[in-house]
Amino acid sequence: MSQTVAEVLVNALESIGVKHIFGLIGDSLNPLADAVRRSAIEWVGVRHEEGGALAAAGQAKLTGQLGVCCGTTGPGSTHLVAGLYEAARDHAPVLAISGDMPRKAHGTDFIQTTEPDLLFRDVSLYTETISSPAQAPAVIHQAIAASYGGRGVAHLTIPQDVFESKADGGVSSIRDFEASPRDRSERRRDRRACSADRRCPNRRDHVRWRLPQRCRRITRLIRSD
Repeated sequence: MSQTVAEVLVNALESIGVKHIFGLIGDSLNPLADAVRRSAIEWVGVRHEEGGALAAAGQAKLTGQLGVCCGTTGPGSTHLVAGLYEAARDHAPVLAISGDMPRKAHGTDFIQTTEPDLLFRDVSLYTETISSPAQAPAVIHQAIAASYGGRGVAHLTIPQDVFESKADGGVSSIRDFEASPRDRSERRRDRRACSADRRCPNRRDHVRWRLPQRCRRITRLIRSD
C-alpha cells in the first residue's frame, strides 16, 4: 500500500535512527505529527521553534546523528532560523522541516506567507520545497545526504496538501547514512573520559588531563570554581 509523503519522511528518519523530532505543532504539520504518532519517533513539543532548533543541534552534536526540528507556516518556520545557525556554525547534521500552506493558496497573498527557500538559503547547505508528491522520496534523500555529507543544516518546505498526498515509493539507500567513524571514535573517547573522571579522587586535575582539546575552555571554568 502506498504511503503519504509524511509517512515516507517519518519512515526514512526512523530507519536511520532518529528518535526525536523537536517542534511546535500547527495546522500545516498535522499530517506529519499523525505519522510520527504511529512510529517509534517521539514528538518533543517546545514552547518556541528556536528552542526546538537548538535542541536538535545539541542532540546532533552530542550523538553525531541527524537532529530534526520543524515549524509551521510563516512565523513558525522563520523562528527556526536563529537556532539553526548554532548547528550550521558547529557543523552539526540537522534537518529542519517547514510546513507550508496548501499549494492552491500559493501566490494569493495568503496570511503569514513567506518564501522559506530564500529565508533558509544562508543557514542551510540544502533547501528545497517539495511541490509534488512524486519528487518527495528523491528530495528527502538528497536533504539527508546533504546534511550528513556537508555536516550542517538541510531544510525542506512541505505544503500541507503534499504531506497528505500519496508518494511514489520510499526513500532509497537510506540506511547508508550514519555517523562518521570519526564522530563515533570521539564519542567513545569522551565517554571513557567521563567514566574515568567519576573514579578519580582529584576531579579537577583529571578533567583537565582527559578531556579533548575542544573542551579545554569548559575545563578552565571548572578549575575557576
